[in-house]
Amino acid sequence: MYPWGNELELDGIHRCNVLHGDFPSENTLEDGYHETAPVDAFYTNDYGIQKMIGNVWELCSNKARIDREEIQVESIDEQIEIYQQGSIDYYAAKGGSFLCHESYCNRYRLKARNGVDRLTSASNIGFRCVQE
Repeated sequence: MYPWGNELELDGIHRCNVLHGDFPSENTLEDGYHETAPVDAFYTNDYGIQKMIGNVWELCSNKARIDREEIQVESIDEQIEIYQQGSIDYYAAKGGSFLCHESYCNRYRLKARNGVDRLTSASNIGFRCVQE
């Protein structure tokens, strides 16, 4: 369910930045952060990547809904071209954010995904730079 196992906490230690307390009125700060956390604040996976879940939603270059018939391998250049043309309105957002809570937005699990408009901006949406 999570990069480190099936429980949100591992050995009683918070591994990501999500809302703890009563959504939306109270954040108990159990993970130490009211809003976004520094990149190196939590769990690093076996690939050396941090913040795979929690903190901010990561806007992806693929569309939010992919029908089975449409799955095909596209190069990064093709994905960028599609994005710049604006031919798809909603893109996948993965990982959840500091505003996610198990009673409301339990989308910080690995299999969860969300869709957001490509022009959306908010304090809980970001992106990850990747180099091939």
